[in-house]
Amino acid sequence: MSDAPLQIDAAGRLQQDLPCVRCGYNLRGQFQYGNCPECETRVKRSLSGSLLRVAAPWWVSGLATGMLIIAVWVSVMMLCQSIELLLFDRLTENMVPGIDDAAIASVYRKTQLMRIIPAFLGFFGVWQLTAADPIAINTTPRERQTVRLLARYAMAGTFALLLLQVCVTFLYALTSEWIAGLQLVMLIVGTVGLFMLFEYARRLALRLPNHQLARQTRLVMFGVIILWYLTAPVAIGHAALAAIGIIQPLTISPHWGISIAIAGLLFGTWAIVLAVWYRHDFNQAAIASEKTWDADRADISQRPTQHDHA
Repeated sequence: MSDAPLQIDAAGRLQQDLPCVRCGYNLRGQFQYGNCPECETRVKRSLSGSLLRVAAPWWVSGLATGMLIIAVWVSVMMLCQSIELLLFDRLTENMVPGIDDAAIASVYRKTQLMRIIPAFLGFFGVWQLTAADPIAINTTPRERQTVRLLARYAMAGTFALLLLQVCVTFLYALTSEWIAGLQLVMLIVGTVGLFMLFEYARRLALRLPNHQLARQTRLVMFGVIILWYLTAPVAIGHAALAAIGIIQPLTISPHWGISIAIAGLLFGTWAIVLAVWYRHDFNQAAIASEKTWDADRADISQRPTQHDHA
């Protein structure tokens, strides 16, 4: 909403075009303390624009819950990846090529099971965070709606593909082409999902409003996506080889591997800090929203009616 002062006549009626935040009805001519004649939503909701402190308090609380689950998801995912790397370092340290390959491939398949818990946590966290705003569901701009839906379903597709990869790797001996192809699809879908999830979170930060949080979200977004693409080719190749019982040493420089690990730890930790920050601000917005809604309920009996101003 614009920072320009509202155009209101002496009787308290709006003298400018203003769509209802819920149904889109033009509120020109309505009392600023009244209700929308189409959907009964308080006009004050529309006067406040899209700020979270006047949104539905139960929805804003849901955003905080979603961010808490996402923080736990990232933490558990980082822990599982660290355990997997340490386990494989120990297993491959004294391996005999051609003899221990099958045993190590078997262990690889079992370690894939560790990815199931983070996948479910990520799915529920993202699904909760990207729930539709129940008040503005019919008037949300198409671009904002598109970002939310892409984040919601692209990330859900990524988690589904991850679970599918775990299942087929654990249960079936597929060819390397199948495994590599599955991970390639997951790379593409996951990139769209991650980008849109960060962008959706950034837009929520602007509705708090917290511009510093929005800026840091964009920085982490680009860092995570770049890291995703730097590590994906190696992951795809090794997953494909391990699935058919072939374990080969990493073909990348140790310094490069250490750099990637440090960058992953940095951006992972940064993402957790941001998620906790989001949760705190969402909780504060939910408290402010609850107070606003309580004040509105107490206001009902005192607000002016059209008969009073006739």
